[in-house]
Amino acid sequence: MLRFLYLADTHLGPNPDDGWHLQPRCPADMTDALIDGLATWLAASDVDFVLHGGDVVETGRPDHIAAAAAILGRLGKPVHVCLGNHDLLKKDSLRQWLNASVSLLPSGRPEFVIDRDEARIIVIAHHWNAVDPPYRWQIDAPQVPLLDPRQMQMLLHQLEQAQHADQPAILVLHSPVARFPHDGARPDPTTDPPNPQLLQELIDLASRYSVFRLLLAGHSHVNRVATIGPLTILATAAFGESPFEARQLRIEDDGHIHIETLCFAKILGLSPPYDPQCRFAQGRPSDRTCVLP
Repeated sequence: MLRFLYLADTHLGPNPDDGWHLQPRCPADMTDALIDGLATWLAASDVDFVLHGGDVVETGRPDHIAAAAAILGRLGKPVHVCLGNHDLLKKDSLRQWLNASVSLLPSGRPEFVIDRDEARIIVIAHHWNAVDPPYRWQIDAPQVPLLDPRQMQMLLHQLEQAQHADQPAILVLHSPVARFPHDGARPDPTTDPPNPQLLQELIDLASRYSVFRLLLAGHSHVNRVATIGPLTILATAAFGESPFEARQLRIEDDGHIHIETLCFAKILGLSPPYDPQCRFAQGRPSDRTCVLP
């Protein structure tokens, strides 16, 4: 059995009031308690590793990247990162990430594979709106997720390998690619332009490769699960926002994927500010706990 913790959108570095958010961001005086509490929880758990779905930092500045790498290093378990748009805001952000920690990007590239007997996890830091400059998010451009031909070829190759080994295959992108149905009191927060061509390509791959079970994402700051044809897309609320939620994924030897949402404010006995008008970010019961056969 494989078990890992998936979290996203910590947005480390800024003043908590800066930047776009749904729920209040983690107060500065609570950060150490949250990180140290998470490390204690991980030490007592049977989680194999932590996978961060992107937007580790707010601005991609060298000092923020170095500080974030040190914070993630305090967790005591291997941590790997799918870089998000905020992580790649500066011209040299990618180089700074590659220099910050070998373990965060274990291939030495922003694409890598976690290959275990129970599953093959394919992590790709996609481009934003254009592949030139590669990876970099240009803040005044639409946030359209793109995969270049090399990345698509990598994905295709890994799915073929997973199909041959009869391994569940999980793709990790920062963007969920599609919009989700919204049932909250405020307008749908996932207002970025979707990429219907990329979504259709992923649906076609899921139809072709039965092992391609799940797309993990962040970016939207909401807990959502949507099934589109043969593909299940799971987005996760921002770990850097109250009430500090993450997903625990358990992949059984028979291929079943169990997904559970963990509320670390409750687990650690923290009392951060919370906006009840944005409770939709926590999702419906079906967004929080599910099993993929």
